[in-house]
Amino acid sequence: MAGPVGRSPDEEALLQKAMRVLPGGVLGGYYAPQELAFVVREARGPRLHDFSGREYIDYILGSGPLVLGHAHPAVVAAVEAQLRRGTTYFQLSEPTLNLAEEICRAVPCAEQVRFCGSGSEATFFALRVARAYRKRDKILKFEGGFHGVHDYSLMSVGPREPKAFPAPTPDSAGIPHAIQGEVLVAPFNDLAETEAMIEAHHHDLAAVIMEPFQRLIVPDGDFLRGVRAVTSRHGIPLIFDEIDTGIGGAVAETVGRSLKKLGRERQVLCVTHLPQVAAQGDDQWSVSRSGVKVKVTKLDRKSRIAELARMLGGAESTARKHAEELLDG
Repeated sequence: MAGPVGRSPDEEALLQKAMRVLPGGVLGGYYAPQELAFVVREARGPRLHDFSGREYIDYILGSGPLVLGHAHPAVVAAVEAQLRRGTTYFQLSEPTLNLAEEICRAVPCAEQVRFCGSGSEATFFALRVARAYRKRDKILKFEGGFHGVHDYSLMSVGPREPKAFPAPTPDSAGIPHAIQGEVLVAPFNDLAETEAMIEAHHHDLAAVIMEPFQRLIVPDGDFLRGVRAVTSRHGIPLIFDEIDTGIGGAVAETVGRSLKKLGRERQVLCVTHLPQVAAQGDDQWSVSRSGVKVKVTKLDRKSRIAELARMLGGAESTARKHAEELLDG
């Protein structure tokens, strides 16, 4: 069968192979209609190229981590250098420790770091730690919130026939019925309902888990701080899943305010020139990517280049050159 107009025979053959060897012909949750499906041949910067010679602007960027784009020279050089020294030790290594230290430095509440292989693994471990700490089994999540593909997470993410709160609706077959009894579901952005639910069940709750910026839903007013307050009052761990919002979003704002009240004010350092950073006077910018405004220090060009170069590492002259390329697009 001939493929859509413009698709090469090589790409058509690869897509047919995908259907044979992969469930649904895809790698995971992303699925495109047959007429839009393609196979990536290579990528550079913000652009993908397929086996039919077509070019795409990549707004996904690896679902988040490729903030420097594909195959950035500084990243390629660092990976090539590390490949000659080995890559998977299953032991401590200096690059691992340096990255953990950088994350702790950048995130106000990150006292220690545990690296995970996926967002599903991270939230699964976070919930397990909370249950061990609280010696309780129930968790509360929000309708529409996605925290990976483990059994506790796949509850009321996109229910076709939602039940009355706080009853969960499984989003997949194969989830044990017993798990449904350990998950409560609250309406996102409804602070009164959420507070009432936590007050009614706080003796049984191990944790509350939430996306501060839930998919496309911006948190209303004091919703995040209200949830933080009620969970703190009952000693319930509050887990912010910031796989989408990234470092320094809602955590910086919500937790940062608590630190400020304790006399330990922290700031978020901004070294970006992306559109989501907007000027707010001579001294401050505001980042609204997570839906919560965060005050950050505004840097001049020279300081931004110096900070980016420090983060990129390596030889000073090379790092500075790459930093200038990043800022200049």
